Amino acid sequence: MIGTQMDEVPQACRAFEFLERGAVVEVEHARETSAFLDLEPDSSLKVIAAPGKPFADLP
Repeated sequence: MIGTQMDEVPQACRAFEFLERGAVVEVEHARETSAFLDLEPDSSLKVIAAPGKPFADLP
């Protein structure tokens, strides 16, 4: 699960507000707990593939 305790989501994580179940994402600089990623002010989030859409070529 991905979540945040911040009132405002940083620009680098703006996609968080539009995530749908099944999206494949890349998250950097998030605080990890046992089954949770907590977005923080220096976090970034990028959607790699939307639900039901093919993956782009990954490096």
